[in-house]
Amino acid sequence: MDTSATLLQRLRDPADRAAWQRFHDLYSPLLLGWLHHCDQDLGDESADVLQEVFTVLVQELPTFRRQRHGSFRRWLRTVLLFRLREHWRKKKRRPRPVGGLDQESLLQQLQDPRSELSQAWDQEENLQVLRRVQEMIRRDFQPATWQAFERVEHEGEPAAAVAASLGMTVNAVHIACSRVRRRLREECEDFLK
Repeated sequence: MDTSATLLQRLRDPADRAAWQRFHDLYSPLLLGWLHHCDQDLGDESADVLQEVFTVLVQELPTFRRQRHGSFRRWLRTVLLFRLREHWRKKKRRPRPVGGLDQESLLQQLQDPRSELSQAWDQEENLQVLRRVQEMIRRDFQPATWQAFERVEHEGEPAAAVAASLGMTVNAVHIACSRVRRRLREECEDFLK
């Protein structure tokens, strides 16, 4: 999965408030989580660093050009890490090691797309963005439709059992799941590839 070129194109326009709001809603929790992971002592300062990251994004996204699969992720990660290093420099402090790694080793691993830590970043990004998209579209479906989808797709229940408990036909359960999956694909195309 990769960030969609469509969303990236929309973000090139700082005036596209809907695109920036959607991007902020999707990525802020992930970025805040990674800031906390890199520096557990950041506390309230993490919001300041995040704001600096978004400031850079607004300024630099108009000239960003995707080079290959995952290049936006690497660029976003680099912006985050640079802003975090700048924050440490301004505060004249060296954060304590995280998970047995000193901060420089941790940041170097995050910059290497082949490192386990970078791959964990990518995996976490996919999961968080997908969860956020699901939260955003859930309200667009009837409760029974969403419940059928969750029970069949997430919990692995047989469609017949779900149909019986929800008072639906098996075919209606399959149609409900198909509608939600289709909508997820459509929404995720705007964020993930």
